[in-house]
Amino acid sequence: MQLIINLKVFETVSKTVTDNRGADVVYDAVGGDAFDQAIRAVNWEARMLIIGFAAGRIQQVPANLILVKNISVVGVVYGAQTEKDPSYGASFVQEAADLFRQGR
Repeated sequence: MQLIINLKVFETVSKTVTDNRGADVVYDAVGGDAFDQAIRAVNWEARMLIIGFAAGRIQQVPANLILVKNISVVGVVYGAQTEKDPSYGASFVQEAADLFRQGR
């Protein structure tokens, strides 16, 4: 199941729709308070994809939560990747569209 969740109810909705397990993947383009809430609402072995810092505050990553939940925190610099390899952008969009059509 894929959801886009409003920050104000992130933890409640994340836990409710996952039978209290939490999100498996978080795509965070906001940072700040959004990241702080999301990292506390993820499942064991979740992946946090850090895309940007639109909130204006670069978060401090709590290493204890990464350790005890075995979370992977990954920085994703899409723009730089497409500059290094222009074909990456097209293949990324195509693959994402294919996964969406498959309901994945």
